[in-house]
Amino acid sequence: MGASPDPTTVLRGHRRSVKCLAFCRVEGDDGEPQHLLSGDLDGKLRVWDLHRRRGTLEARVFPHDSGFVSIDVCENGEVLLAQGREGCVKRFDLGRLCSSTSEATGSGEPLSTFSTGCYNFCRFSASADGATAALPGSDASVVEVWEPRRAERLLSLRPPERGCGGKVGMCTALCLGDGGRSLFVGYESGHLALFDLRSPKDPLFTESLSGGEPLMSVDVDAGGKGGVAASVGASISQFKLSGSSLTVSRALEMTRPGVSEVRIRRDGRIFVAACWDGRVRVYDYKKGKQLASLRYHRTNCNAVALGEDGVVASACDNIALWPPLYSTSQKRVK
Repeated sequence: MGASPDPTTVLRGHRRSVKCLAFCRVEGDDGEPQHLLSGDLDGKLRVWDLHRRRGTLEARVFPHDSGFVSIDVCENGEVLLAQGREGCVKRFDLGRLCSSTSEATGSGEPLSTFSTGCYNFCRFSASADGATAALPGSDASVVEVWEPRRAERLLSLRPPERGCGGKVGMCTALCLGDGGRSLFVGYESGHLALFDLRSPKDPLFTESLSGGEPLMSVDVDAGGKGGVAASVGASISQFKLSGSSLTVSRALEMTRPGVSEVRIRRDGRIFVAACWDGRVRVYDYKKGKQLASLRYHRTNCNAVALGEDGVVASACDNIALWPPLYSTSQKRVK
């Protein structure tokens, strides 16, 4: 593992802590994604043109006392889903949002809106086609599955009762997989459950990860053969999936505890972790070896996003853009 590279760019403009990030393409983009979306604790969304390295839009999406929890781009990059702290999810036309050329206090009305009334910090999860989205309900131990287009609730998933040795507490991490047909749910107790949304009464399995520490983030690889789960503790769990069973393949120990978000890159070569000590840790997904520790943020790193060809964005008060990491044409961080 070599020395940490410097960020290629630092994007400044948010007045409060940035809580979520997402790369996107808009009409006319060619090659690498040229736009980045960021949402902050004050409820404001900013759109960044990465070719010119400047913001093109500031829009108030949620009230001052709500703020962002998470965002996701779906429906072939045409739609933005934005989650606020009061359990509200808003669906926007992304092309119209990014094509705006002036700073404004609003960006048009959302296409649809729904709310579960949950004030939990758990990030929602949406399927790539935008057909389903999962987030905690007003009872934070219950997960609700919605159809964002029609703002219609489809399912309510009660917490598991078997295989967990007692109550699992509130839902703290979510990840939709298998094209939106399955849902991984992480709990306050450190348990991870997998629900088949076609037959959702009981989870396919419930496994204890992270030594009982609350899970903060879960991600599954593109092939659906495994994934990673991170907690408030000092380890990251890698797991393998086989049918309706899960096996922990390795526990990756960190020097300091706490991870806000983990993300696996689409090509399955690396995954990254936004850590509470301000670092972005980069790992070889297949070998579990730490490849880099990116150092810029001085307080908690709240979010991380992976662009194509290895580009990484991370967020705290400001947003750091990092040089391409371990892309198909690059083996080492320089």
